Amino acid sequence: MLPLLSVSSGLLAEQEQDARIRLDTSTSADGIALFCDGLVEMAASSRSMSDREKKQCKDSDRSPVEIPVANDAIVVVTNPSNPVKCLSTEQLYGLAGPESAGFASWADANSLGSSADLPDQPLKVLVPPSGSGTLQLFVSTALGPTAETRNTDPKLRNDAVSVESNELVRSAVLDEPAGLGVAAVSSAKSWNDSVRILQLRADSSADCADPTESNVASGAYPLGRSLSVIVDRRTVQQDQTISDLVSLLLSPEGQKAVAETGALPLDPAQLKRSQRLWNTVIE
Repeated sequence: MLPLLSVSSGLLAEQEQDARIRLDTSTSADGIALFCDGLVEMAASSRSMSDREKKQCKDSDRSPVEIPVANDAIVVVTNPSNPVKCLSTEQLYGLAGPESAGFASWADANSLGSSADLPDQPLKVLVPPSGSGTLQLFVSTALGPTAETRNTDPKLRNDAVSVESNELVRSAVLDEPAGLGVAAVSSAKSWNDSVRILQLRADSSADCADPTESNVASGAYPLGRSLSVIVDRRTVQQDQTISDLVSLLLSPEGQKAVAETGALPLDPAQLKRSQRLWNTVIE
């Protein structure tokens, strides 16, 4: 979310010369922890707060409100030389789930029964850091449903290679002729087709779908998510700059900035819900 908040903060500074916003980059987990500890007035997250995090905030006398400001999608990317064009979530489980540890070829995943059409080519799974919302949501939405069916823990294979950020997934995938990378669409869109973004489908009977705005909003693309800002209901009205920034993000100008930074704007119904929620905070 850093590109979106950077652009939005710049827009706000143009409108209000006294506006001063300091942005620090971190994982969703670290940002939420800083917010709950009262060390920052706003956190940005690519996933919903966990029950543990909500309790942490409550114990610190913080009253968090999560305001969706954009959509995003988790994408699976590979080297352009890879013949694979589309994967189901069952195939993703076979490639990246806990039972795939030790699989050295894409074809090894065929043994888990999801299909028999993955090619015999070297496999290396490349993912962002463990604290990132991107990876956590990939595990829960891409691997979780099949893990539940197979009565296994929804977790990543233990020999996946972790890189330092979404952006570094690209270079890691390009170094592997058949690497399988996980990233945010907002990052991958800026890679100018240097890697292939795979189509995904929820199961073998569904249609393959690209991570477009309409497919994410409708659920046709199975790995969509909301990007949210988290503010304290009790104190946000005392910080005019933060309040104005959230209002800007939910304005037409802010949603245009969402698109310009590679994320996906809220659809009209989602935007209306976020605006109503925000109004309950500031009224």
